[in-house]
Amino acid sequence: MQIVRILLLCLSTSVFFHGYSYAQRTTTFNIDNYGADYTGNKDSTHAIQTAINDAIAVGGGIVYIPPGNYLITQTLVVNGSVNIQGSTPRSSNLVTRFNGLSWAIGVYQATGVVLRDFGISCTGAGGYGVDFENSFIVTVLNIQVTACNIGVWIDNTGNFDITSLNIWNFKSYCVRAQNINGDLFMTKIHCNSLPWSVNPNSIGLYLSVVSGAKFTDSDFLGGSYGVWADLVTSSRDGPHIPPFLLPEVNITDVASLRPPKRSDVPFLSKSKVRNWDYNSWLQFTSVDCDTVQADPWHFVSTWGTQLTECWSGSFLSGTGIWLGPGAKQVSIVNHQWQTGMIGVGNNAEGISITGGIMGQITRTMIDTSIPNEPTVSNLRQF
Repeated sequence: MQIVRILLLCLSTSVFFHGYSYAQRTTTFNIDNYGADYTGNKDSTHAIQTAINDAIAVGGGIVYIPPGNYLITQTLVVNGSVNIQGSTPRSSNLVTRFNGLSWAIGVYQATGVVLRDFGISCTGAGGYGVDFENSFIVTVLNIQVTACNIGVWIDNTGNFDITSLNIWNFKSYCVRAQNINGDLFMTKIHCNSLPWSVNPNSIGLYLSVVSGAKFTDSDFLGGSYGVWADLVTSSRDGPHIPPFLLPEVNITDVASLRPPKRSDVPFLSKSKVRNWDYNSWLQFTSVDCDTVQADPWHFVSTWGTQLTECWSGSFLSGTGIWLGPGAKQVSIVNHQWQTGMIGVGNNAEGISITGGIMGQITRTMIDTSIPNEPTVSNLRQF
């Protein structure tokens, strides 16, 4: 019995992440006790920020968001260990109202952060979801983001785990991850863009210089592209590049793509030297990209990519899986294509397609106008 009690105590005071753990205090800081207004009629920014600061000051704790709609008008800054937790994503909701372009939550240079069981709703044209910069051992669990320009931005982070993230009616990126070298896990990510006719320039999952990432049981619906993997320093490839990503952006200027930050938010330079040059070792399992205007899957610069039991659907004017000349060693296993022009557009090296079904492909299954023929076995068409 004593062993069981010790085990329960460890579980209650630690953040676990795929083999890592980070101790946290369990003191609860209820934002209502700090004067937050659950009706949304009054600005609750100061109350919530004070609760976060107090939790961080004691080495970590639970900042509890009770059911209600809490208005915030400035970015909530997290720069230390804390667990921000609501009741459910539908009942505990942060509602943004910004005069300019701002993030609802900014996690900067923090270690041991948990966000779980609450929602973010952006109002007006200036709302962004959550920005993670230079932070480690981060867990996101059961979060909903609605009507924001960008859902989640992840940059220069490690040991990052997202489970059950729902982003509705995003306008630019659902999730953008860049400059990450290992330990990025995303499970049950559900992204739904505004209709293409309303918002033609959007990408579900954008990856740039990401190494060692796993994506499972997720779907990216609507917009221009489902999953796009590229380098922000790579040369662009003509008709496949969305116009909103032009002109070419240098790695040191990436910060210009996100909304301006408040002057008091710590922010590390983007000019640090990378020791890898591709998106590498990306694994996608049971990931669906559907109802996009261009390509469900678009790989410009990748090395060692695996798609297993994934889906390309309703890409009427695009290519189910587009592989650029910088894509190398791609394995596609039991993929399903449904309703599009071209199944695979192959400009890559070392491509293997095993199993799978192509249905209602109007032009060609595999683009054979290029010299690098993939290895194909047991691929069916109807």
